[in-house]
Amino acid sequence: MFGIRADCANFRTKTVPGNGQNPFFDESFTFYTHFPEMALLKFTVLDDEFIGDEFIAQYTIPVDCINTGYRHINLLSSAGNKLAGCTLFVHITATHGADKAIDDTTKCLINNLSELAELKFNVETALIKFKEACDVGSVANIKYCVRTIANRACNAKGLTIKLVKSSGLPTFIISDGTPPDILKKALQAYLAWCKECKTLIDNGEPIRKTLLEIQALLRTIQSEMNSYVEEANLSEKKSQKALENFNWNMRVLKEQLTSLDQYTETCHSSFLKVIEAAQVNGVEVMTETES
Repeated sequence: MFGIRADCANFRTKTVPGNGQNPFFDESFTFYTHFPEMALLKFTVLDDEFIGDEFIAQYTIPVDCINTGYRHINLLSSAGNKLAGCTLFVHITATHGADKAIDDTTKCLINNLSELAELKFNVETALIKFKEACDVGSVANIKYCVRTIANRACNAKGLTIKLVKSSGLPTFIISDGTPPDILKKALQAYLAWCKECKTLIDNGEPIRKTLLEIQALLRTIQSEMNSYVEEANLSEKKSQKALENFNWNMRVLKEQLTSLDQYTETCHSSFLKVIEAAQVNGVEVMTETES
């Protein structure tokens, strides 16, 4: 960034090796401007493995002309000529100094929601792999998968299978023989799914606690939103947009809290269904002390 001395700053992303087409720069940078009317923001793309000249493309834009949100930046040559098919896809946010409390809270919210989304994705992915290992359809339930495991164990000669409730996880134990590959694959996928469920249950509670704290803080900020908007000296259209975005974040937070509770309950109930299905299909169920 170029401008008055206090506004000048320079950031550089890490090199994305071996990807000359559509490289992904998963980094974010924060610029602080005291005089945005005099500041210019320049994007420059360089080649770390250059021969002769590292320059690839660039684009410079006045800071007060920057629009927030997801944007395509059409890059130019050093002479200012447009380069076909050469763009940067970026996400830009801009905040007023008075909105720092909102900005910090939103960043914390995004981090926790990202972690929550990853936990849910891991559970869903592990469940899909478990069903595939059992050769059942995607609409099949957990009890049907357990029935498949029990049948495969029953069809294997000289094999004994038990279900042991260990450390909160209902774990299948094979004894008196070596399980066939088809059964071993299903048991490995089952254990991976159980571990992902347990991870969501264990890590979900502190995330839930943090989200509730953020929700309480946002409700406090919500009562002062009008004063924040006035201090930022926004136009009527931008003020309305800011209020809409804030209310949307509140709705997303509420929905994600509900989703977390549902996923946690589903994981707990799935473990109970595994135990019930094992008993129905003739699998001995034991506690860890009994085993």
